[in-house]
Amino acid sequence: MILIRLPTPNWVIKVDHILEKEKIPHQVIPTPRELDSSCNLSILITETVMEKTVQLLETNEVPVDSLLKVYD
Repeated sequence: MILIRLPTPNWVIKVDHILEKEKIPHQVIPTPRELDSSCNLSILITETVMEKTVQLLETNEVPVDSLLKVYD
């Protein structure tokens, strides 16, 4: 799984809409406290859709804080 950290909840909402429109499976989740002490949100995707997701983020000029691999 890949965690996408974005700078604001507004960006999370925008990316959520972009991914839904493109039918890319994802989850909006609270950002783990270890990564961000504020009450922010992140997006979780599978590695299989990472390339397509990154392309969409770039095309839509989304400012990404980080992409992190999450281990179960």
